[in-house]
Amino acid sequence: MLVRALTTISSPVHARVVFVRHGQSVWNSEKKFTGWADVDMTQTGREEAAAAADQIIAHGLHFDRGFSSELKRAQETLAILLDRAGQRNLEVSTDWRLNERHYGALQGSSKEDAVDRFGREQSSAGATLTTARRLRRQRTICRKTRQMI
Repeated sequence: MLVRALTTISSPVHARVVFVRHGQSVWNSEKKFTGWADVDMTQTGREEAAAAADQIIAHGLHFDRGFSSELKRAQETLAILLDRAGQRNLEVSTDWRLNERHYGALQGSSKEDAVDRFGREQSSAGATLTTARRLRRQRTICRKTRQMI
């Protein structure tokens, strides 16, 4: 579960957008490609959502509106977050455009199967290295941007 570090900007803030990834799903725990499959969250996922809510509460954030994908794991994560934050009656909009990426034929298959079928470079196992490199670049850009502010 993640709630990216919330930073304080010295200038007045007109609006804030907070992104929270859904908690662990059943297929996440089984290391399967989930995509648009509408699978349930695990108890761990529910605990992750509650922990995200605690971080949001600790930062004193209150929301004007909630947005979620149409997938029940995302909607449940948002419901847990809003309930814990005392904002359960907040207006929430759902939209399929917020759904995760669609994995096509990989959806529902294990990541090991993907490596066997397509090789490490074409599977998410190979992509993990690429993602790690991209995240390091993004962190470097963020650090440089903060230094400029």
